[in-house]
Amino acid sequence: MKKTSLCILIFMLAEIVWALPSLTNKCGQRGINFVPPTNAELVAFDENCDTAFIGPPAVGKIEVDQGMGSTNLLFCETVKMLPQVVEATRKGMKVWADRLLKKSVEYDAVSKEVTEYEKNLAELEPSLMAKRKHLLNKEDNLKTARNQMTEIRERLNDCISSSRITTACDPINDELVKIKQIVDLKRGMVSDLQSEIIDLEYEVKRAQGNIEEINERLTKLTGDLETYKRLLTGLENDALDGYQRYGQLYGATATVTFRSDWQALLLDAQQKNRHLNLSIQQLSLVSSTVSIS
Repeated sequence: MKKTSLCILIFMLAEIVWALPSLTNKCGQRGINFVPPTNAELVAFDENCDTAFIGPPAVGKIEVDQGMGSTNLLFCETVKMLPQVVEATRKGMKVWADRLLKKSVEYDAVSKEVTEYEKNLAELEPSLMAKRKHLLNKEDNLKTARNQMTEIRERLNDCISSSRITTACDPINDELVKIKQIVDLKRGMVSDLQSEIIDLEYEVKRAQGNIEEINERLTKLTGDLETYKRLLTGLENDALDGYQRYGQLYGATATVTFRSDWQALLLDAQQKNRHLNLSIQQLSLVSSTVSIS
């Protein structure tokens, strides 16, 4: 079976078994000019600066063999396409998010508009009711004045029919003239009130119509907002579902051999520092983490 060598970056984040009580990196201050080996991740010394401890190399190699693929390998192309799908989803989410924001702004504006109409209607309706009540009183006064005019007219007719003196009915005639003036005045007041009420009724109906129309717009906007939110959530879920569905599939199993060539690192350190009277050793590790890239 074919073996594959991969260059990997490793991080030996480990618990360290110390050969000596403690380590230090301050030996340079004591005149020890230690040249670290190439690719060394960590160099430390004992307290007496007699021993140098070389950590594992920053880069190593792995060999993969005994690989066995599964039927999940059929989904590899789908997995490769996931970043493109996510990017397309992100762009789609931005489109719907922008539309959602625009609709939200429109909703706020329309809400303010309906509030103004409702406030206006709240002022118009009491005024209309008051004027209608006032009109009833004026109409009653006009009716009373008309009855008085009819009664005075009848008395005047009776006076003219029974009196032989032409001036005998003048006082009654004067009453009739005055009551006619009163009736005309009251009729004008009633007519003015009726005109004002007609105007108010028109304003009230217009406000009610505007409120009804705006409420219909708000209902539609609410539906649009819910639709956009649902679509936005759907896109988010679709992107997440793709990773959750395919990201956990095992495409293959294999045996991996890791080689760090730590010994070569020690030889490099010894070669570069042979002029120093130092013991150069590997730094003992309990565990480590390997990151493949």
